[in-house]
Parts: sequence; structure tokens; C-alpha cells
Amino acid sequence: MSRPTLSIPGDPPSDLWVGDLDLPLLTGLTQEHDRVAVLADQTVYQLHGALLGPLADSPTHQVPPGEECKDFKQLEAALNFCAASKLSRRSMLITLGGGATSDLGGLTAALFKRGLTVAHITTTLVGQVDAAIGGKTAIDMVTGKNLVGAFHMPRAVFADVRFLETLPDTELRAGLGEVVKCALLQGEQALQQLEQDAAALIEGDRDALERAVRMGAGLKVEVVTEDPRENGRRKLLNLGHTFAHAIETCTGHGTVPHGIAVAVGLKMALDASQSQGILTDQTLPLRLEQLLLALGLPASVAALDLDPCPSASDLWQAMAHDKKGAVGRPEFVLLAGPGAGQWDIAIEESVVNELWNL
Repeated sequence: MSRPTLSIPGDPPSDLWVGDLDLPLLTGLTQEHDRVAVLADQTVYQLHGALLGPLADSPTHQVPPGEECKDFKQLEAALNFCAASKLSRRSMLITLGGGATSDLGGLTAALFKRGLTVAHITTTLVGQVDAAIGGKTAIDMVTGKNLVGAFHMPRAVFADVRFLETLPDTELRAGLGEVVKCALLQGEQALQQLEQDAAALIEGDRDALERAVRMGAGLKVEVVTEDPRENGRRKLLNLGHTFAHAIETCTGHGTVPHGIAVAVGLKMALDASQSQGILTDQTLPLRLEQLLLALGLPASVAALDLDPCPSASDLWQAMAHDKKGAVGRPEFVLLAGPGAGQWDIAIEESVVNELWNL
């Protein structure tokens, strides 16, 4: 068995492979289990299902693409599929799709018979740098994003950038929003590399994409290894997300792709860092804005062109349900500079109003 690119310690570890999908390795992992089933994004399955090889003969449940699959109806259908497939606690569920699919599949695996093994073949940039790694699973509620979930570490994650060649442009750009977040948290060297790779990334250059995946996944693995249950440093990975999740909730889940909302959330987080006197690198907001524009991402609320546009009050109410804050009080991740984040920072509603109206 080949050596994984990265691993999160555990018994067994959660292994990540970045590179061409190693089907013999995946098949070898499945042989450790008494039965295998597949939960797949229906669009991805039509495009790439054949890459599963002999595993394509396993029981398969197809789900709607994107955030549409992350609700109670789809969760119930996925659990019923596991029961109909006669899965046991010694079985493996394989997901094929992006971050929403791994969120749903991971939660299904966590709940069915109180836990069965899950492995993710992650086919979007959001999934490869963030969502499929680290064991956070969830579905959405009307009142907020990712409010129903569990920690359930995947046995394996496969991140093959060739899948990104069929990714719609909007979804690729959404993934780049998460990549920017990772670079800001990783530090100056990662940020400079991303600035240099911007043009190649939007052209879909495989080498640039693999560098971005290795950078983002490396950060995620490092942080989750230190703080698997999000009690401390792992909260940094929510940079821009309190704003982004509120935008998604106010506009209806799936209306604004997650990574697109994250891009705007990052700019709002840096503006908040500046207004709260935390930001020490005063060049960073302009650098971020230029990088977002170079990657084809929005750098302001106005650039989202929302119709109707939620009010600042709507945004604040959505933030009140944010799972990372205290009751009725959202808490934010802010930056002093590249690689210098702070978490659990409270901001007054008046500040959020100003940021929303910039």
C-alpha cells in the first residue's frame, strides 16, 4: 500500500492521498470491511462513476448536487439506503462528490448503527482543500448552515485534481475562496505563492491546482491534528465563515456558492480586523482585494449583486445562530497579518452594520 500524502493520527489514522486516484489502494481499503456502498453526487457519478472500477458494482445512492443534498429529507433517504444495502458497523460507505456530498455522507456514516467507516473521493476544490478533511459533517437547517452534524473522521480521503477539469467555472472559483482563506492563515510564503499562481489557477493549470490543494490540505491536517474537536486553534479555519454562513442563510442555501460567500466574508473579516485595531499589516486588505479580483472572486457585498439584498439586521440575526458563537452572540476569527489569526473575538452589531454597507 502506498504511503499517504498526509495523515491525521488516530486508530486507525485518517489518511489523505493527493494525486491520481489509486484504485487498487482504495479497493484494498474496502477489503478490510464486510460490505461497501457508494453515496454519490448524481452529476459527478454520471461523469466519473466509471473511475470506481469494480466498486461501481457496489450498491449506489445518488444525491442532488451541491447544498441541495444537505437537508433532513436527503439524510433520511441516505440512512434508508444504508439499511436497504444491509450495511453493518463493519461496512464502509464511500462518497463521490464535493464538500456537500462528503458532509451528507459523513453524517450518514456517523449516525447509521452509531457509526460505520467512511472514505471520501472528493471531486471539488472546496472538498479537496477543506470540507472532506478532518471529520466535520453536517446538514443545513432553515435557520442556519451546518447546524446539525457530528465529528466523524474519514478513514481515507482521495484528492485527485483531474476531477477539477470538469468542474463548472463558478464551482472552481468557489473553491479558490477557500484556498485564499488557507493562504491567509498559513502565512506570507503561502500568500505570495498564491498571488503568483492566480492566473494559472483560473486557467485550471494542474500543477498550480495541486500546489493549492497540498497547501490547503496541509494546513487543515496540521490544525485538526492539534485540535480535532474545534476547542481552540481549529476555530481559525472559520476565518470569513461567520459572515459567509450568514450570507448563505439569508439568501437561501445554495443561492450563493459557499466559497463565493467565503471570499466576501474574508474581506469583511479583514475590514473588521482593521476597525477593531487588531490588524497590524495595513497592506493586507488591498492585497486581498487584488487577489480576489485576480481569481475572479467578489471582493465586496455589492459585487454579489444580490436581489433582493438582505439587510444588515438580517445578517446579524443569522449570525445569532452561528454554531461557533455563544448564545445570541456571534464570535469571529480576525487577523493581525498573514499567519497571525485570533479566534473568539466578539464584534458589536453596529460594526457588522458598517461592514455590510461598505
